[in-house]
Amino acid sequence: FPTEEELTKYIDKDQLPLEYGGPSFEYKYPPEDKTDKNSNDPATSDVTS
Repeated sequence: FPTEEELTKYIDKDQLPLEYGGPSFEYKYPPEDKTDKNSNDPATSDVTS
């Protein structure tokens, strides 16, 4: 069976449940956007701390 990473690469994530790479934080917020949010959003920074 393909790994989660392979599933996220080759299958439409909208059709998948979260545990198989479906719509998740990584899908909704790409790495660059997530990093930008972390530096500007007090709530996110607070959670990280």
